[in-house]
Amino acid sequence: MVRYLLDSVVISDFQKAGALAALAAASRNVPLLVVEHVHAEMTIAPLNASPSKVGRAREAQRGLESGSFEILQFFPGTPEHALFMQLTRGVARKHGNGEAASIAVAVARQDLVFVTGDVNATLSALNELSGSGERVMRVPVFVRLLSERRALSPRDVRVVAPLAADHGVEPSWWADWLSNLPL
Repeated sequence: MVRYLLDSVVISDFQKAGALAALAAASRNVPLLVVEHVHAEMTIAPLNASPSKVGRAREAQRGLESGSFEILQFFPGTPEHALFMQLTRGVARKHGNGEAASIAVAVARQDLVFVTGDVNATLSALNELSGSGERVMRVPVFVRLLSERRALSPRDVRVVAPLAADHGVEPSWWADWLSNLPL
């Protein structure tokens, strides 16, 4: 069974669109996972954070808790940790901790598809998931998948669509597909 490992960008898109509850509901029908680093990025505001950032972190915490998201961990001494350290250190550092942790976990677990909106994370995941690039999915494709599995309503698709497609090249089918969604 394929499971979908979400980057913070995906969760943030749904949160900014006011559709975090819809993503949480989708997690009850489609297996959605996050690594603990992404969970922390989304739910823990820095000590000197503005009240609005604290509010977004609390909202993300409630949203993630209301769903059936599986939170994945890894530990020092594991291949995941070694790759995580490589992706987050020195001149090769191209990612935040959440992206690097997600890529490291996706490399180690063949049943995961990494879902991201970040172009650099996509390219890095394609490099690291050598021989299995089909395990990287961009946000618009993920939104369509949730819709086709009836885990996301057409209304929620329309709400999150502008953010989902705002991370680079929009799929050629995106506009037509959106216009053909039932009302």
